[in-house]
Amino acid sequence: MKLQPLFAFCLLAISSFAQPVIEPGKGISDLKIGSSPDEVIWTLGFKGIKLTKEGVPEVLNIQAKMLAIDYDYVFNYQNIMALPISTVYFKDNKVVMIVVSSYPEYNEVLCLGINTREGLAFWDDEQALKKVYGKKPETYTRDFDFYYYLELGISVSIEDKEIRTMTIFKSQS
Repeated sequence: MKLQPLFAFCLLAISSFAQPVIEPGKGISDLKIGSSPDEVIWTLGFKGIKLTKEGVPEVLNIQAKMLAIDYDYVFNYQNIMALPISTVYFKDNKVVMIVVSSYPEYNEVLCLGINTREGLAFWDDEQALKKVYGKKPETYTRDFDFYYYLELGISVSIEDKEIRTMTIFKSQS
């Protein structure tokens, strides 16, 4: 990692109080599928940047399309927080999808020690993914490898052979 040692130590100390656990199909820590915007703001400390569906960049739409998640708007996060959340998707003012991300760089430290309840962690590889969830996932490749398990409510993106994002959702079909 490229973080300055003191900065990394401070972030690690802050994030080490209680490591969040990703629960596929449910959420991470107090941020849950089905939460209201007010609950998200309470959990994360602020709203983030609200984007309507029409204003969402294509890169944020890829996962929603692949997972068949319909949404009305998103809260996009680009600030240092206690949880490494990049985007929260809403439909009818309820959370339908949460992206936990090791991007940008300051989120890398926040992702250390975050696992799914089954033990999958950031920076694990494709083999670990298959070992934890037991079968070959559905995939999509463009600028990154995107693996998803519709029935479990989790997807991951792998770049340079390492898990860099985990997306939590509940199938809408």
